Amino acid sequence: MKKTIQKILSILIAVTMVMVLGITSFAAGTNDITITKSSNDTATHTYEAYQIFSGTLDTDTQGNTVLKDLVWGQGVDSAALIIALGLDPATATEGDAALALEAMSGHDAAELIKDCLGTPADSVTTDATSATLTVPSPGYYYVSDTITSGETGAVSNFILEVVEDTDVSINAKVDVPSLDKVIDEGSGVTSNAVSIGDTVAFKITSAVPDTSEFTTYNFTVNDTLSAGLTFDAITSVKVGGTDVAQADYTFNQSGQSFTLKLDKIKDYTAGDEIEIKYTAVLNENCEFDTTPNTNTASLQFSNNPNESSSNGKTPDIVTRTYTTGIEINKVDENGDPLPGAKFTLSGNAINTMIITDKNGTHTEDCSAAASYEGEVDANGFISFEGLAPGTYTLHEEAPNGYNSVSDKTVTIGCTFDPTTGDPTWTYEIDGAAGTNSLTIQNTRASVLPTTGGIGTTVFYIAGGALLIGGVVLLVTKKKSEAKK
Repeated sequence: MKKTIQKILSILIAVTMVMVLGITSFAAGTNDITITKSSNDTATHTYEAYQIFSGTLDTDTQGNTVLKDLVWGQGVDSAALIIALGLDPATATEGDAALALEAMSGHDAAELIKDCLGTPADSVTTDATSATLTVPSPGYYYVSDTITSGETGAVSNFILEVVEDTDVSINAKVDVPSLDKVIDEGSGVTSNAVSIGDTVAFKITSAVPDTSEFTTYNFTVNDTLSAGLTFDAITSVKVGGTDVAQADYTFNQSGQSFTLKLDKIKDYTAGDEIEIKYTAVLNENCEFDTTPNTNTASLQFSNNPNESSSNGKTPDIVTRTYTTGIEINKVDENGDPLPGAKFTLSGNAINTMIITDKNGTHTEDCSAAASYEGEVDANGFISFEGLAPGTYTLHEEAPNGYNSVSDKTVTIGCTFDPTTGDPTWTYEIDGAAGTNSLTIQNTRASVLPTTGGIGTTVFYIAGGALLIGGVVLLVTKKKSEAKK
């Protein structure tokens, strides 16, 4: 009778483990357990196989291979497991423990067993896509999974039954989600160029992970803008193409960073697209030319169904926004700095500019007039910063006493490396290739010479001589008349 009960118990345990815990089987002797992790998982994992029960292989009346005559394996602290199961330490047997585990869910059984482990039968640490553990004999095995380094990974814990003549292949049950981010222009770009004051639209995408192994799941987007970008607004949050109510996500902003957590992630269908759109504005603290104004996003996600506080993190995704400017060096005909000149920059892409002129460096809102006039400083220098690609007109008022130059057309272009996203700026001045630093020379206004041949001095001398001659002639004439 005792053997019959034990055999029935063995069959029940075998069937229940397969149905409830997702158990796979393989043969007596040395066998391999191969674990394949999620394709997005780049972390280094340590996998360990613990034998909870061992026994002997047998075949039941229906032809099923079963494990009977259970005994404690070396991978478990049996006394601790019996107590954890709430059994009587004085009378509980291996069969009692197996029956108690049978009544539990796979998650709960794993949660309980992980605190009652002994010596592993095999262990391997790797960052490869898959890992293989070798176990020495038939039995029930608990396979643990821990992340030893790296943030982009997720943990799965498994319990296995080893009963048939095959090796075991396991696919990780826990997803490692990914995250992508683009500047929302056209089909999406990673770099763009704008004016100060322009609004930049961003789009973050991901997919709903498989959260079935988790009681609760954390799905939080983290985003940090550099000093040159000011957060504006969340414009939409969608899952599977449907708008998510603001009440169903939590948004927090602190300084240049914000977080957005999807509070009902477990209610959504695994695989559905997640889309978050928001805007930011390029501000006067921005960087110029080839130095980017960055926006960095990542995803924090639950990565261990057995530890609710454990989280992983996706790699940072960075977008880059650029802006540029032009500077003018005003010189005279000798190449020396020439103060006093005024320049007006106008164009359809002007918004806010940072001006450096005789008044120092200051920020000006030029959006209404799409232009700004400034006067060069004592060194003949003026600059207009915060310009997007476009066409601009540069008009000069020359200082007093100097000839003005004709208006100049400045065309700014920008292209981006398709691999790195780095910019290449181009500048054309009146259709000719140039740089963003212009030297403009003025010539002094002409002082015209006085006309009239030999001038007036000779007339003054001749007139004086004639006057003296006339006086002499008059005196001589009077003397001659007196003698008569």
